[in-house]
Amino acid sequence: MRRSLWIAVVLMTVACGRVASRPQVSVTVDGVPFVELRAERLPDLRQARTGHALVRMGDGWMAAGGHTTGFVLVEDAEIRRGGREESVRMLYPHDNPFALTLKDGRIVLGGGYAESFGIGQSWGVECYDPASGRFAPMPIMDRKRALPSAVELSGGKIALSGNWWADDDLELFTPGGLFRKQKDVSRPRCYPFILRSDIDNAIVFGGLSPYCEPQDPWVDRLYGDAFEVPLLQAWRPFININHGPVADDCFIGDMSTGHFSYLVHVLDSLGQPAVMLVSGETFTLLETDRPIPVEGVSGRITYCGYIRTDRFSRTAWLLGVDEGRRAYLAEIGYGRTSSGSKATLLMHYTPEALEDLPQYPADLLLADGSVLLAGGVSESNYEPSAAVYRLYPGAAPVRQPWWPFIAACILLLAVLAFFLLRRRPESPAQAPAPESAAPEPAPDMMTRIKTLMEEKELFRRKDLRLSDIAFELATNTTYVSACINGQTGGSFPDFVAQYRVRYAQELMRSEPDLLLSEVGSRSGFANDKSFFRTFKARTGLTPSEWKAKL
Repeated sequence: MRRSLWIAVVLMTVACGRVASRPQVSVTVDGVPFVELRAERLPDLRQARTGHALVRMGDGWMAAGGHTTGFVLVEDAEIRRGGREESVRMLYPHDNPFALTLKDGRIVLGGGYAESFGIGQSWGVECYDPASGRFAPMPIMDRKRALPSAVELSGGKIALSGNWWADDDLELFTPGGLFRKQKDVSRPRCYPFILRSDIDNAIVFGGLSPYCEPQDPWVDRLYGDAFEVPLLQAWRPFININHGPVADDCFIGDMSTGHFSYLVHVLDSLGQPAVMLVSGETFTLLETDRPIPVEGVSGRITYCGYIRTDRFSRTAWLLGVDEGRRAYLAEIGYGRTSSGSKATLLMHYTPEALEDLPQYPADLLLADGSVLLAGGVSESNYEPSAAVYRLYPGAAPVRQPWWPFIAACILLLAVLAFFLLRRRPESPAQAPAPESAAPEPAPDMMTRIKTLMEEKELFRRKDLRLSDIAFELATNTTYVSACINGQTGGSFPDFVAQYRVRYAQELMRSEPDLLLSEVGSRSGFANDKSFFRTFKARTGLTPSEWKAKL
């Protein structure tokens, strides 16, 4: 009986799904199908800006630095998170800086133009801590830079390169130390791609010369000699001169296994876009089941963004804007390429023109799978945009007939009536045992959770939430909570606390001169009180008592 009831429920759910949101081809251009893309207009930025860093913060985002109307430097960061908006003063202006989100959730900004009008380079580096809501200074770079790029390596080290109208080299920052020159580069670049090629190595390529000229096909290594990649002669990585590439945004590998792979937006000499796969130090073109189209619904499409990847759904997104100011997202499903199949391509477009959308907006993939567009520029750096849009691929309404839904409802009512008429009261001894409402976690779920905590050190985020873990694993909070409770017998806060206490113990062993307040902060505790209380609850000793026993 229950089986019949569940069948009816499934049928109705399928019918509702058909009515609600399944993508449907609405137009075909040159044989390529396009599906509608819903665009939501959000409140404008407080200041029009371009050249800024656009960074995801959990379920929100930050637009930091850049320049505003008149090519004047902006000295604040706008943050929207949890339904709130705020403006945070930066320590230094950053127009065309590098932006890097560290494993512990802090955001590092560095360099940029020294003056308005895109003049000169700057030294300054600072770090935003979401827990305190403030920027704090970091050691300055070894060289003044504008349009640099950076990547985080193991142990919190940062590799950095790139410059604008000035000399360039490769430098390295080590936590607790300074930015130091590591080596000369074979070719100076601005906004290069810096991608990890191994657990503690990185490669540098692409970008433009410091004088805005195309780059040649040479690739530098952080450790090792430079080498040539002929593919880079025919296919050049795309660069948006107002917004640099970020390695984590295009990552598709698995850091827990030491597999470092990335997808890069490239163009040939005729402007045809494609996707390049960089795996370690191997460069190949990613085959798609059809070419990425250059003609849209209202004119030629300019693909103006970098590849943004969601490695859990194994989907990549590429932003475009056509001559009629319609926005496009090329959806690249790369999940089956490991088995030899081509990546799938599906085009999304906004059915209406977005009149104030800049030709080169800053874009970002958000936690819920939507794509944010915030600020940017069209014709002139003197007149940037304040427009903010959110694009929801696959969310456009689909017009399906109503009869499947009605039929499913009738069937459900019939089964319910039959079930209720046939049902008889059961004695307590006959009553079935209650079913658990929580899903049974997959066998490897706890392993994946532990890998996240240990490899990415998520516990060091002071504002870490269950939803952050669920997002990283592409699942829901109920599922993660049930897994942690079932495997450890404790709550999510207890699970995180054990990592923080263990990390604090390692810090006190390895850096005995470190202040206890700094130990607690680095370990992810919100404040000293929380650190001392949690540490004693789990060890029976205060941090100072435990340290005295070393």
